[in-house]
Amino acid sequence: MIARNHLIILLLLELVAVALSVAFAFVLPATVPVHWGLSGTPDAFGPRWHLLVLMPAVGLGLIVLMAVLPRLGPFRENFLRFRKTYSRLLIVILGGLVGLHLVILLAARGGIAIGPALAIVIGVMVALMGNWLGKVRRNFYLGIRTPWTLASEEVWERTHRAGARVFVVWGVVLFVCGLTGSNAIAMVAAVGGAVAVVVWSIAYSLTAYRRLNQPDDLGPEPRAERSR
Repeated sequence: MIARNHLIILLLLELVAVALSVAFAFVLPATVPVHWGLSGTPDAFGPRWHLLVLMPAVGLGLIVLMAVLPRLGPFRENFLRFRKTYSRLLIVILGGLVGLHLVILLAARGGIAIGPALAIVIGVMVALMGNWLGKVRRNFYLGIRTPWTLASEEVWERTHRAGARVFVVWGVVLFVCGLTGSNAIAMVAAVGGAVAVVVWSIAYSLTAYRRLNQPDDLGPEPRAERSR
């Protein structure tokens, strides 16, 4: 389901992640921070290979998983309707993971404040995802998946058209908050924004479903009346 040229870009991004790990393997100390608290201060430490292996492994797993999943389960034909958009979103997500990988490595070396840097990277990723979110067709693996969007094609499309604007706004807010250099502001924008988007997605899709009063597209077919 992933276009060939987009798959090449995904593999190149994976190679960039591996190259970053190789480069930082020679400059990181043996023991590094592997977790940061909400204050931006490291609160757990471990061997450097944890940081060097984690993101490249996650990226490779994402490529394999998202290449296989569209061929399984329902809505297989829907993926053909937004094949390019699906591939572009995967590129944005993997590119964001590579950016996060770089930020974490730099923070482990002690070069940057992790909170604002993460807000900038995630903000760009979320805003770009919002740019294409309205073109995502109904599926179980990517998009705003609530019981009501999955049950109705119309609710799915309405929620994703509105959600595209919500994602772009949230991404821009995250990016600007990251530029302030304040870890507290960046964390509030990230955590608070994520909670707000989840609540909005549930409320909007539920409201749209009730207003449309459509039958459940995934429900059982009504039984034909038996002739007497």
